Parts: sequence; structure tokens; C-alpha cells
Amino acid sequence: MTTISVNASSQTEVTLKNDAESSSKVALAAFNGRIYMAYRGWGSSKSMYICSTADGVSWSQQTDITDENGAKTQNSPALAAFNGRLYLAYQGSGSDSIYICSSADGVNFGDQTKITSQNDAETDSPPALAAFNGRLYMAYRGEDLSSNLYVCSSPNGTDWDSQVNVSDQNGASSTTTAGPALAAFNGKLFLGWEGIGGTPINGSAIYVCSTSDGSEWGPQTNLEDANGAEAYDGVSLAATSDTLFAFYHGAHTAQLYGCAFNGTSWSTNQIDFTEINEAGSQCGPALAALNNTFYAAYPGIGASNELWDFTFTVNWNNA
Repeated sequence: MTTISVNASSQTEVTLKNDAESSSKVALAAFNGRIYMAYRGWGSSKSMYICSTADGVSWSQQTDITDENGAKTQNSPALAAFNGRLYLAYQGSGSDSIYICSSADGVNFGDQTKITSQNDAETDSPPALAAFNGRLYMAYRGEDLSSNLYVCSSPNGTDWDSQVNVSDQNGASSTTTAGPALAAFNGKLFLGWEGIGGTPINGSAIYVCSTSDGSEWGPQTNLEDANGAEAYDGVSLAATSDTLFAFYHGAHTAQLYGCAFNGTSWSTNQIDFTEINEAGSQCGPALAALNNTFYAAYPGIGASNELWDFTFTVNWNNA
């Protein structure tokens, strides 16, 4: 049996630092030695904001991205660092079109690029972003409540190649509106998602698959079979040098859980972070890694629009 343990910090209420608020899943990414958090405004707001931290405790003031370039979304955004820039991808406001914009400093964002105009990519869920093998990859669920998962990529963040239907290759399927997750680890690009049967009310098993070239995807792995992992509102993936971590909201509870992959096998246990530091959320959490430390962020439980975060490291225990 291969198990994990974690060293987790206490929670920090980000909202107390800079008035950041959201009632939706946030996005995290490491960029220029800091962790950036992007999020849609709370309630009916379609504006997007961003702030950052160097330690998970002290947070910068918010930047209103929508004021800069008009970017709006009716869903949660995605973040990733690529070629010295920070990229933000999102479903458009009032449409299934997918857009992307970027920043050289994490504060000032340039014009929007409509990816849908280049390759017909559409979604009614949050997309996912990750850099891998010199390209920027985006994963997303199909539009009109499609259960298919797709991936496309760009060599420069602006020009996007044709879509790849992952579901056609390995049967990957998701019925949740949460959208998939992406992370590069150990020479492969990993795709994670909440499986078929997941709804906005009930969770389902977590699945992952991977590719070594960005085009040909291997078979699915059911994490419920490995350690009982089930999620509500999707899963987040991030990696340090020796660990790929899956972070998620419990299928039938507000508690936050995680499990890990060491390049060979998944941990046979899950970590219940709520038992460690009382972390809990109304929706799926976000995850990123910097300097071999994981950063987690999420809205609070219930109808809360407050944002919280904590950090943790992972220890492998081989029995």
C-alpha cells in the first residue's frame, strides 16, 4: 500500500485582505514566483478579477480584468503560465464561445482572442489550461450539455490548432457542468474530470487519463477504484516535482479531499482537509503548485462569497 500524509497550514481568509469575493470556483496558477488567483465576481456579476500572493497569507489588491479589456464570463475562468505570460481562458458571457487573453505582469491584460473563431471550440462549462512540451493546452467539455471532452493547443497562446475529441479515443465522459482539469507531470499531460452521472446536485467518481504527445490519450483510471475518491463540481490537478495531486469537493459533503499520484500508482488513501484545518466549500476548489508547495483556494461553505486559501506539502509513506 502506498499512502500519503500532508503538512497543511491553517486557512487564510483572502477576502479580509483585499475584499475579493466570488460564489464560483476560482482558478490558480504559479507565475513569476507568485500564486495568482482569478475569479468571477460574486452573485450575478460576469466581471473577472485577479490578485496574487507570494506566501498564501499576504494578498495583493484585486485587479478588475473586465475594466481593462471587456472580458466577461458566466462561468469560472482558467489560468496558466506559458512562455513568460499568464493566460486566462473562459467561456464568453451569454455564449458557448471560448476566449483567452494574457498578461506579461499578472496585472495588465491584453485584448481577448476568440478561440472558437479558429477551431469551433465551444463549451458551457469552465475550461482548463496547462503548459506542456512547449505548447499551451486547453481542455473543455462540449457545448449544449455534451458529455464529450476535448483538447486543443497553441504554440503561442494566440493561434489554436484543431480540436481533439478525447472521448472518441478512450470513452472519457462527463455530465457535470464543472469542466475538466489539466496538469503536466512526469513527462505527461494529465486530464482529470468528474465522471458520468455527476450533476449540479450529486457528485460522481473521479477519472484521469494522460498523453505523452498531447494528441493520443491513454485509457481512463477510475480513482474511486484506487482509493474511493468521488467529487462534486469537478476536480483540480497540480503537480510538484514528485507528486501529482487531485483536489476536490466531496461528492455529498462540503468537505475538501485530496489524493496523489507518484508517477507509478495513486495513493490508497484520501486526505480529508476539513478534519485538518476545517476547510470547506460550496463548490469545487482550485489548486496550484509553487516551489514544491501546493496552494488551495475556494469560496466558503453555504451561501458565502468569501474566498479562502491554505498551503500544504505531501509526504509519501510506502508500507
